[in-house]
Amino acid sequence: MASLPNYPFLDNHEFRLICQGFAASFEDWDTDPGDWQNVQYRTLENNCFLRIERATTSSEATHTTQLPDSESNEIGGSDGMIEETDEEALPRLDNRVSQQDEYKVQYDIFLSPSYSVPVLYLTVRDSSGRLLTDVETVYLLLVPEVYRRQMRHVGVMGGLSMANHPVTDIPTFFIHPCQTADALREVARGRTVSSGEYLLVWMGIIGGSVGLNAPVSLGIQQTMESNFERVSGVLTKSKTWSS
Repeated sequence: MASLPNYPFLDNHEFRLICQGFAASFEDWDTDPGDWQNVQYRTLENNCFLRIERATTSSEATHTTQLPDSESNEIGGSDGMIEETDEEALPRLDNRVSQQDEYKVQYDIFLSPSYSVPVLYLTVRDSSGRLLTDVETVYLLLVPEVYRRQMRHVGVMGGLSMANHPVTDIPTFFIHPCQTADALREVARGRTVSSGEYLLVWMGIIGGSVGLNAPVSLGIQQTMESNFERVSGVLTKSKTWSS
């Protein structure tokens, strides 16, 4: 596996090869992929990115906590959901979810042109294909309870913010990459990280905080919580987020 002389920073070529290799590895896995449904390397409008799709249910997040209804902490619409095809004619929707509602989560991993590290964009759709935009619902659905405090206290906006997707221009949740390089350095602790390991290390820090955990069959699941805890102090040092 190729070395990364400027770790934790990547150039476009390194990022492209890492994403292509990861997608190819997924196709070759002969063990249970867990809740991952698809992994694709994609190029569109001069952007290359890695797309990972997984399924989840509200029961995974609501066994101890009720997901919020439409009156709580809304972003982007009166019901915390928008129709992608018609943003001006929004129907009244009941955002209260049952214990068995199913959701599809789409994670798109780009290379940040400003920070030269991966940046994660994610969208969540319900079983009808409607896009969730209520931040509290997404927190409860995707962010493990042990990580919520850290996520909410990373900067004045919290670890989860909204921006337009780089390709689709649809309002999308993302995790700002301004602290990612410091976190990756802290986890590596001076050891060499290869191109084949890079995304697994990154998922242990960033992906795992929003439900993007590599399948247990890869043999790295047991390291994810320790990775996140190790760098939580680094992540919470930021007082403000760049916009």
